[in-house]
Amino acid sequence: MKIGDFSKKTQVSIDTLRYYDRLGLLVPKRINAQRIYNDTDLEKMQLIETLKSATFKIEEIKSIFEMEKRIESGNLKDLTPFKILFSEKLESVNQKIDQLKKAQCIMKSSLIKLNELDDETLKEIMEETCF
Repeated sequence: MKIGDFSKKTQVSIDTLRYYDRLGLLVPKRINAQRIYNDTDLEKMQLIETLKSATFKIEEIKSIFEMEKRIESGNLKDLTPFKILFSEKLESVNQKIDQLKKAQCIMKSSLIKLNELDDETLKEIMEETCF
């Protein structure tokens, strides 16, 4: 699919897709100078977005893809930096999950309290605190 269709499907801007191409992060096939994306590119884009949401920087994502290429080619020398990166990011993700769980508990508790109030009491509270 062409870049515009891929952009719509992935909800990633055309400029960002071009940037990823320049970096070598997501390099689609080219036919008559047009970028043509396939299902493999879609999976890779989804992985990029997932890693970004897990606090990975673009350069770290690029290094992960390079690591995968090394492993596929049988080059298993000095993978320690990747182990360290994943360990640090895993800790960061676990902390984020803990924070989100706490926020979820607060919201659930607040929702329970709000559901216990009648509509008139809730309206009075909103007027006092929001206006």
